[in-house]
Amino acid sequence: MNRLSFCALAAATVFVAGCESAPKTAAECANTDWARSGARAVARGEPLASSWSRASRECAVAGFAVNQAAFEQAWGGGFAAYCAPRNALKLGREGANHQNICTPPLDFDFLRAHDMGRVLKTADDDLSRAENAVRKAQAIASDDKKPTADRAGARRDAATAQLARDNAAARISSLEATAAQQGWGLGR
Repeated sequence: MNRLSFCALAAATVFVAGCESAPKTAAECANTDWARSGARAVARGEPLASSWSRASRECAVAGFAVNQAAFEQAWGGGFAAYCAPRNALKLGREGANHQNICTPPLDFDFLRAHDMGRVLKTADDDLSRAENAVRKAQAIASDDKKPTADRAGARRDAATAQLARDNAAARISSLEATAAQQGWGLGR
C-alpha cells in the first residue's frame, strides 16, 4: 500500500471516529497546522496525551512530518483559558461535560462554576417550559370555541405557569448575579 492510500485509509478511520483535530486526507497530513490542532483539542477539553496521539498517529505512521512541540505548546497555551471559571460556567450552562483536565488549584473554581452552569441550565430549561405553558394556556383561554370551563381552567393554568416563569427568571437573575460577583461572567 502506498503512502497516499495508507493516509487516506487512516483518515477515513479518523473521520468515522469523529475526531475533528486529526487530519482527514493526505493533503491535510502534509499541511496540518499542529499548533491549531493543539489549540482545538484543549478548547474541547481533551487531555493532552490522548489528543496528541489521536491527532498525529495516522500521519506519523504514513511518513508525514508531525510537530509535537507546536501541538503541545498550543495545547498548553489554551489550558488556562479552558480551565477558567467563565468557560466552566458556559460549558455547564450549555449542558456540556468536561473531562477533568483541570488540575489544582484551577480545578476548584472550575468545578464550582461548572456546577453553577448546570443549575443555570436547569433554570433556563424551566423558564422555557413555563413560557411555552403560558402561551398554550393563554391560547386556550382566549379561544371562544372552547367551552367556558376549559377556558377558565386554562386561565388558572396560565396563572400557575406565569408564577413558574417568574420563579425561574428570578433564579436565573440570582445565579447570574452570583456568577458576576465571583468574576465568572454570565456564562453565555
